[in-house]
Amino acid sequence: MDQLWTDIRYSVRQMVKNPGFTAVAVLTLSLAIGANTAIFSWLNAIVLSGPPAVAEPHDLVMIGGQNRNSSGCCMGVSYPNLEDLRDQSNTLADLLGWELISLNFSSGSEPERVQGTIVTGNYFDVLGVEAVLGRTFLPSEAEMGAKPVAVISYRFWQRFFGGDPEIVGSDVTVNGEPFTLVGVAPEGFGGPVVGLSFDVFVPANLRSGLMGNRGAMWMDLVGRLKPGVSVDQARQDLDGLALRLEEQYPDTNKDLTMGVFAPLDSQLGIQGRAFPMLVALMTFVGIVLLVACVNVANLMLARSAFRYRETALRYALGSTRWRLIRQFLTESLVLALVAGTLGLLVAVWLSRAVTGLIPPVDIPIGFNMDLDRNVLAFTLAVSILTGILFSLVPALRSTKSNLSNDLNQSFNTSGRSGTRLRSGLVALQVTFSVVALIAAGLFLRSLESARSFDAGFNPSNTLMLSMDIEPSGYTPEQGRAFYQRLLDRVEALPGVGSATYSRRPPLSQRGGSLLGIGEIEGYEFGPDETLSSLYDAVGPGYFETMEIPLVYGRDFNRGDRADAAREVVIVNRTFAERFWPGESPLGKRIRANGVALEVVGVAQNVKHRSLTEDSQFFLYGTLQQVYRPDMTLIVRTTGDPRAFIPAVRQEIRNMDAGLPVFGVRTMEEHAGLAMLPQRMAAMGAAVFGLLALGLAAIGVYGVVSYSLSLRIREIGLRIALGAGRRDVSWLVFRQGLIPTLIGTVAGVGVALGVTRFMEGLLFGVSATDPVTFVAICALLISVAAAASIVPALRAVRVDPQITLRYQ
Repeated sequence: MDQLWTDIRYSVRQMVKNPGFTAVAVLTLSLAIGANTAIFSWLNAIVLSGPPAVAEPHDLVMIGGQNRNSSGCCMGVSYPNLEDLRDQSNTLADLLGWELISLNFSSGSEPERVQGTIVTGNYFDVLGVEAVLGRTFLPSEAEMGAKPVAVISYRFWQRFFGGDPEIVGSDVTVNGEPFTLVGVAPEGFGGPVVGLSFDVFVPANLRSGLMGNRGAMWMDLVGRLKPGVSVDQARQDLDGLALRLEEQYPDTNKDLTMGVFAPLDSQLGIQGRAFPMLVALMTFVGIVLLVACVNVANLMLARSAFRYRETALRYALGSTRWRLIRQFLTESLVLALVAGTLGLLVAVWLSRAVTGLIPPVDIPIGFNMDLDRNVLAFTLAVSILTGILFSLVPALRSTKSNLSNDLNQSFNTSGRSGTRLRSGLVALQVTFSVVALIAAGLFLRSLESARSFDAGFNPSNTLMLSMDIEPSGYTPEQGRAFYQRLLDRVEALPGVGSATYSRRPPLSQRGGSLLGIGEIEGYEFGPDETLSSLYDAVGPGYFETMEIPLVYGRDFNRGDRADAAREVVIVNRTFAERFWPGESPLGKRIRANGVALEVVGVAQNVKHRSLTEDSQFFLYGTLQQVYRPDMTLIVRTTGDPRAFIPAVRQEIRNMDAGLPVFGVRTMEEHAGLAMLPQRMAAMGAAVFGLLALGLAAIGVYGVVSYSLSLRIREIGLRIALGAGRRDVSWLVFRQGLIPTLIGTVAGVGVALGVTRFMEGLLFGVSATDPVTFVAICALLISVAAAASIVPALRAVRVDPQITLRYQ
């Protein structure tokens, strides 16, 4: 232990003695370690840690309704089905239900729209969550006729109530009804799904009209597995229960089965969608770390040339090679730990910067980015591994000493073989950099492709404002009248070309409701065939306002009223070509959810959920006939749509001063949300790719400059004997160019294998895109050439008389 402390003290003195080397090495490593820690902190928050404040989160499974004849988990579960599954399951310790809902919340002031969730009475018990103030729900408080109560999140308590400890038992208003606050959830808790963070929790009896309806599939489920039970066992158990319920309730449960998912396998949460991207970014920053290690190893090799005499003297005084290697490793580990400490600060900054880039969306997103023990342990492990990686080669080479030579030679004559080693490390560094830069280039090309992609509608000069009038007590008749009057007032505003409504505008997070189709005129269903389609309720003039071309028929108009003789529908082109190929769909009949619909138009296909989705069936109904209280007003303007926000808000305020308006943004901003994964990946890849490029340039410059310092006498002699400037500059220049070319060729070969794993993360560009490969190779060779030019120009200015005199 005494020797260890001696080595540490000596390492600190060496760092202080060589401030230039220390600063460059620490800065290089801290950026690389910080980048790795930042991405790991996201991986930790989204995947490893589970939802904050939840007990044993990895014992939870997500459960959703599925149609036996289709794939994907896309339906809720009714409350009666939930009760039967909970009571009869042999694999679940307990089962909760929840539904995301927008609430108008007030406490003696103007209502504020908040994101909340309706939950079963056992919600907090299943999750193992206890209140920090007051209590959570009692099971009886979710039953019909119970007194309305609410629990709020810690964040909402601080923001809305200023952290007042006396709020428990106070009365608030939720959707115009009196509720009693009974507790505050613990800090960080926002629900059972990572990435979603709710502010207000209310019992399921708020949906009293749905609680007894077995056909109303409205709740998402989360179950807690019994000890020792696997996800597959739970899936088999619930499949059996679903069959039993289908036999008992064929009218409502036909073909209904249960999808049971671990969070990483689920499309219900953010974990499953984010995991591939996070793995790609972890690989990316791992490459950057390797580039940094090679860079610092090169610096240490150059520095070790000045310590040959020190090493030889230590040998002469009796030190063993292992003792010297241990000293070099200790110095490197101290350096790496200092860099790791600074890397934590870099990671905090990067994490906050990335979080700040997430734009406002319709669903409540929140992540716990605290530096917990997982992140600290990762940073420590990466720092130690980094210290070993960049010091191993220099330590082994520096301790391979020949006493007689090393005690008599100057450091300037010790390095031909060392130069070859450093050139080899530069080639390795360039190899890693080529892989990182090609990956970054592919992500950037993917983002550009996504930006120019035609989603089927025109987002320019269009404004969006969302509202939900149900919490304000509007009946369906009043709601229809409200939306019609508002449309008249907005369309009368100067500069407004047209206006309409949509419940789920294209490229929304949820992208349309699901509609079961029972009959299609002219089409015969197979014996076990079931069909469903995405569906949206829209306003009159929707296709004109959105500039979605109509292939056949007409747009909705104000004559399509609730009291009209027939209910009309517009289908997309995929639907029409699938069921009525080669004939006009106009006038055809569809029965969906038991309602007869007549086709009056066919619209071009539109991307509804994501830019990468395949064309799928889509039906449009008119708001007046298929009433929905929560709608998005879409306004097409003749100028900058943001300039119309005050006027449109004022019209809404004139009609209902207490109605909260949310989701105010342009359609271009809304469409940009669909590109958020590509944009985040491209930005991260670009930053880390530039970092790798900079490190590679520093490495090339360092090896060429050091090579020049070793050969300064030789160059002086060459000039004295008549060597031309071109010959001298090429002699130095090729010291950087040759390892760069070798590394570039090797990097292309590695990238061809690595980028194939990125295929699923790219949009509109191949993983072996030749333009990207050629451009990146040209860029890196150009940067390396620029880094080699400065030493080459210095070489041609060498004065042979001065050089030979001092040599």
